[in-house]
Amino acid sequence: MLTGHEGQSDYHDKDAEQDAGPNDEERGQPPVPKRESSARSSSSVSFAFGSTACMITSTHKLTAFLGLPVVAAVAAFVTLMIAASVVSGLPRPMQGESVRAPWSVCILGSVGLSLLLPWLASLPLVRQPRLRVYFLFCLVVAVSAWWLSGFGDLISKAYKRGL
Repeated sequence: MLTGHEGQSDYHDKDAEQDAGPNDEERGQPPVPKRESSARSSSSVSFAFGSTACMITSTHKLTAFLGLPVVAAVAAFVTLMIAASVVSGLPRPMQGESVRAPWSVCILGSVGLSLLLPWLASLPLVRQPRLRVYFLFCLVVAVSAWWLSGFGDLISKAYKRGL
């Protein structure tokens, strides 16, 4: 490596030492000056890893905070569609008439299953209690929003005439 003096070579800077072959003393050359290590102390290394772990945890929490409502909305939509098809498939006295099950059972069953099935399915995946409660809250909001946006009418149609 060239220094500030043109044409004069101090020593060759090697990033990695050779694995085999004679060392400088065995070849009769003066020893190469060692560079000071830029290694960090254990406390600075743990501090660096600690901030990385904190950043990963923050990213994980942000992903969960933003992703769980989306998962809840999709799960609520799918389970409400399944509930509507189940209600539509219930036995009827005659074609075109209401199903034999009471209306309240159909409503409570469709809403209850739309809340409980996704939440119970998430328990092995969402291990933190706060995130479980947050996901249940997201499911309640999603089922309510889907219900108010027209799924109530769909279930009613499925109940009265079938889909």
